[in-house]
Amino acid sequence: MSGSWNLREIVVVAVLSVVFGILYLWWIPVGALAAGIGGPVAREPLFGFWLMAAVVAGYIVQKPGAALIAELLAAFTEMLAGSSGGLMVLAWGFVQGIGIEAVFLATGYRNFSLPVVMLGGAASAAAAFAFQWVVYGYGAFSPGVITAMFVLRLLSGAILAGAGGKYLAEALASTGVLSGFALGQQWLQRRRAAVEG
Repeated sequence: MSGSWNLREIVVVAVLSVVFGILYLWWIPVGALAAGIGGPVAREPLFGFWLMAAVVAGYIVQKPGAALIAELLAAFTEMLAGSSGGLMVLAWGFVQGIGIEAVFLATGYRNFSLPVVMLGGAASAAAAFAFQWVVYGYGAFSPGVITAMFVLRLLSGAILAGAGGKYLAEALASTGVLSGFALGQQWLQRRRAAVEG
């Protein structure tokens, strides 16, 4: 697998990132509402949504940097679209993107099975949690609250970002619009094998 990117891959990652960046911004009030009703723990099951750009782009392109770049571009879009987080949003994008990128790197960008993408989502969620621990002082919460937040964050990263992102990417591939990408080619091969089998 070549590590160089073609124009089509660059365009698709950029478009996906912009779309997710806008969706991320719209998701903030949802998370705030959940936290307002049920406290900080209630927001955690929703957190994985903010990690999806990296999973979807990384799985579609299957090349070094795709996941990290997608999450950074999504964060940049979110910032430009009016996020109150300012430049801190870019730090979020980097931390979240690097968590998923590290898992894909460990597989040599060759294994995008459900357990791997779920692990990527969980790793990203854990990295974000550690970042928030430092920035927002999570140590002030009781051990029970911290444990509940962390477990729910990991589950959200694995299920919402990992499994959800994989499902979304495969749904796109099934339409044929990704035929020029690694995922699209794999999808076509599986379809042919199913027909011939």
